[in-house]
Amino acid sequence: GTTYCWYVRAIDTATLKTATSNKVCITSLAVQRSRLLYLAKASVRDDNGVELVCFIDKDADIVHFDVQRADELGAPFKSLGLLPKPITGPWEYRFKDFTANPNDHRYVYRFVATDSCGNIDTSSNIGRTMVLEVDEQDNLTNFLTWNGYIDYMGGVDRYEVYRAVQPAGGFQLVGSTQDTFFLDNTRPLGDYSGLVAYRVVAVEGANPLAFRDADGSVFKSNSTTAMAEFKPRVFIPNSFNPKSDVAANRVWKPAQIYITPNSYNLEIFDRWGQRVFETKDESKGWDGKLNGNFAPSGVYTYQLRYRSIEGELVERRGTLNLLY
Repeated sequence: GTTYCWYVRAIDTATLKTATSNKVCITSLAVQRSRLLYLAKASVRDDNGVELVCFIDKDADIVHFDVQRADELGAPFKSLGLLPKPITGPWEYRFKDFTANPNDHRYVYRFVATDSCGNIDTSSNIGRTMVLEVDEQDNLTNFLTWNGYIDYMGGVDRYEVYRAVQPAGGFQLVGSTQDTFFLDNTRPLGDYSGLVAYRVVAVEGANPLAFRDADGSVFKSNSTTAMAEFKPRVFIPNSFNPKSDVAANRVWKPAQIYITPNSYNLEIFDRWGQRVFETKDESKGWDGKLNGNFAPSGVYTYQLRYRSIEGELVERRGTLNLLY
């Protein structure tokens, strides 16, 4: 601190004589300002809470820290609560915001420090959560987009994209990018499931102060989880030949994926409306026979009913050609 002294001196009107009082001195206590207040991550949790990690200056004369949140960039900040300065290390906060709704907001967080004089000392950098969105394409791909993460000290090195096949599959890394979009090819999934969950993880680059997470790894922030629901896709041939030299061409049946099990019903009718074939087994098709004999060539009508993965009833009608 700095020492300040005061005294009073009396001077006569002729300025020839003076008198001096006693001296009074005080030593002021200088407030030590924060040299560090760093919000290391704002990450969406599996339970839709938001986890914050903030590093503080242990030597700063701080009374408390105000955790603040805004609904989006540019929106006003609101206090989530005051955290007293810890008296022992580790000199960091791990705060969980369970009042958040991160699927609907790209939240912006910050920590604001108040010093021992009751004044605002400093504010941290901001941490902005990521909202992931997915658009299902007709060619069995999913297009993912998200807002970029803000604000690592080391910047974002990359975004890792994870996919989980529902209902019980765990998240697996499917790719990484430095962009804020990603096209995922789901054709290799086959017909295992009609639902896929996605998550994006922002990975920090080289931190200039070498800050690391509790497990020693670089900081990572998770986005919200987005679901892609495959619409049922049924591929229906328009003709077949029961006597073909190619075995696969001797049976007519739709090839379908992503439908609810036990919801399948297929009927085939001749030109007079007589039913010539029916099955509830999606693995079975019509071999062109009626009462044990090959049916006449010509145009037949099919009617197909099934339920999509989300339980929606779907009906398809059309014609097929029986050829010899």
